[in-house]
Amino acid sequence: MKTEKFVQTRIKQYYWKNDLNCATATLRILSEKFSVPLNEQVIDAALGMHGAGCYGAQCGLVEGAVMFLGIIGRMNNIDDEDSEKICRNFARQFDNTFDSLLCRELRPGDFNDDDPPHLCEPHSNQAILFSIDFVEKLHHKRELPGTGQQKDTNPSSYLIDSTQCTIPIRKAEISDIPTLALHHRKMFQEIWDKKGSPLDEQRLGQVEQAYAEKLTEQFSDESCTAWVAVQDDTIVASGAVTIISFVPTPLDLSHQLGYLHSLYTEEEYRGKQCAHKIIDQVIDYCNQKGIRRIILTASEEGRPIYHAIGFRSTLDLMRLVLE
Repeated sequence: MKTEKFVQTRIKQYYWKNDLNCATATLRILSEKFSVPLNEQVIDAALGMHGAGCYGAQCGLVEGAVMFLGIIGRMNNIDDEDSEKICRNFARQFDNTFDSLLCRELRPGDFNDDDPPHLCEPHSNQAILFSIDFVEKLHHKRELPGTGQQKDTNPSSYLIDSTQCTIPIRKAEISDIPTLALHHRKMFQEIWDKKGSPLDEQRLGQVEQAYAEKLTEQFSDESCTAWVAVQDDTIVASGAVTIISFVPTPLDLSHQLGYLHSLYTEEEYRGKQCAHKIIDQVIDYCNQKGIRRIILTASEEGRPIYHAIGFRSTLDLMRLVLE
């Protein structure tokens, strides 16, 4: 999807369907575009940033973008002073482009029944496209004075869209099952270690074996499909989807849904968008199968990543583990 269409679609959804303000919508769109996970607390912090709660102060389209610039600055170990310069440069360019940073000047009609917040949708499209362009320019390479050499001048230069991931992704084969099972084991080992309740080697081995048996059975009937990221003939990331029978609902009359699971990336390859690219494969696969619902169980670390892609938490799911 082209950037202009992507922004228009998200703005329409976030404004008119989700009733988000301009600062929150800006944060979410930049998060999705550049695959940067956002903590829910960060999203909550933007609640009153649309002109300082409709007071007409600094525009939320500026506030959301400046928050995002601070986030990627800290993620990429940019000095605070340099991050401030980046934010100041953004504000200067925004001011020059749109003639103001203030909500009351950008939308002089103020906030009233005849001019509700979301009527600034066309301006929001332009401003968020401006912000995306600004972030993308942080990636560009410049020539160093007097050297004729090219180098990345900003640590954020490796922030890339998932579509730019250079590690090849392919559908998993039967011969890949041992590695997929090992990744499944490592995933649970890390999750339980972080809980402070490490699993013993025997139980981890049982989990690995059981998952290998599941894949062997379900690869053959195609009820489970997996993908792997391969670098130099080595599988460095993997993930799978199992098609399960559920129940038709008023929003989806199909009884089938996709269960995304066992997403794991080897530590040295994290941050290279392998997981996101595998999820893209899962979504495309489910679309081709006519499956409209995809569910998953998210770890605390994975939750912001899934949220940035478009997954949403639900409060209506309960479970009972039988002894």
